[in-house]
Amino acid sequence: MLDARPRFQATPDAHRALLAAFMQAAGRADRDAMKALLSPDVSLVSDGGGKTPSFHRILRGAGRIAGVFWSVEHANQGQVEYRMARINGEAGLLRYVNGKIESAQSFLIESGKIVAVFVVRNPDKLAGAPREL
Repeated sequence: MLDARPRFQATPDAHRALLAAFMQAAGRADRDAMKALLSPDVSLVSDGGGKTPSFHRILRGAGRIAGVFWSVEHANQGQVEYRMARINGEAGLLRYVNGKIESAQSFLIESGKIVAVFVVRNPDKLAGAPREL
């Protein structure tokens, strides 16, 4: 449970640096590199708003979360790009597939590891993001 953990949140610079490393690993579909940046008990929450497919439950575990990012890259080889963006006041990632916005991702980082990933795929909530690269 996230609330039971001691909190040692990253500085803004450390947050951006960790996300840049994760973005590069995800772009290469490098599972091991992604897993190294994720807490072993990382969680992923996805919001499709009933308008686009998303996970209907919280996913947990570094291997599973790295596998989700790996799967997106392999299903869309050469068509996935990440851009760093400000999401909810912190550095986050926008993911584009075939040049179109697919999701906005925010991250909770503690003690140098990603402990939670929040993925918004609901097109209504993505309205403010740049639609195309």
